[in-house]
Order: sequence, then structure tokens, then C-alpha cells
Amino acid sequence: MIKKKVIKKETLKIYFLGVSLCLILISSISIGYSYILYPTLIPIYGGGETFYLDSYNNYTSQFPFFTNAKLHIIMNANDTVQIFIDNENVLNGTYYDVEIEPNSEILMLLKSYFPVTGRFTLRQETPIFMEILSISLLLTSVITIFMNLYYFGIKKKEKNQINYR
Repeated sequence: MIKKKVIKKETLKIYFLGVSLCLILISSISIGYSYILYPTLIPIYGGGETFYLDSYNNYTSQFPFFTNAKLHIIMNANDTVQIFIDNENVLNGTYYDVEIEPNSEILMLLKSYFPVTGRFTLRQETPIFMEILSISLLLTSVITIFMNLYYFGIKKKEKNQINYR
């Protein structure tokens, strides 16, 4: 009978440790998704879009942007372009960085007088509920590990103290 109790306690210890490790794995995946992958999942565009200004499009290209969350847009080009946002000239250059507020839209027009290649990089803001969920999962997993260490550590010390008395 004593062997069965020891086996059950050891099995319980391994089970709780496995559950804790699974929670850590799930929370790590959740944090990775929330902060690394989700910001690049933008409908229609994905994480970015390449543009070409050449004679086929009259050295002009338009990009309408609409988002339900805050959207961060970075434009890089290999040569100078004129950037218009909603028909207002905002920059003549090779790099532009702008943020669009939630539930708004802009029309970005790019013009040049010679061939230009460039790329838009798009990142959207992670919703607060996803951040809270992933951080709470991580905290829960860390707490379960400390509870397991405390519970099984105290029981082992109590058992050793009883044997010495």
C-alpha cells in the first residue's frame, strides 16, 4: 500500500508539472502570435505591399488604406517619389512613416518622373484583449509552477522531518 501512495504522489507531481509546461507552451505561442504574427495580418494587404512606378502606370500608383485598428505604414523607395495623402502633398523623398487611426481611411498617391521600386510595410495594433489574454496565460502558468514547487517541496520536507523524529 505504501508503494501505491508513493506512485500516486509521483504521478500527480509529473501530471501537474506537465500541465504547467503545457500552459507555458500555450502562453508562449499566444504571446508570439499577439506581438509578432498578428500585427502583420492585415486584410487585403498582408504585412506589406511592393509597388512599381514605371511607364506602364504613368509613374503613378494609388493605395487606399482602411483599417479597424491603428495601422502603422512605412514606405521605402529606391529613389525620390512625391507622396500625396488625400490629394495633399506630404513629402518628396524615399522614406515615409505614418499612422492611421482606427476606423479611418486614407488614399495614398505616389508619383515620380522616372522608374521607382519600393515597398510598404504595414503593422496593425494588437487588440488589448489579446494582450491581456496572453499575459494572463503566462502569469497563470508561472503561478502553477511555483505552486507545484511549493506544494511538492513542502510535502517532501514534512515527510523528511517526520522520518527524522
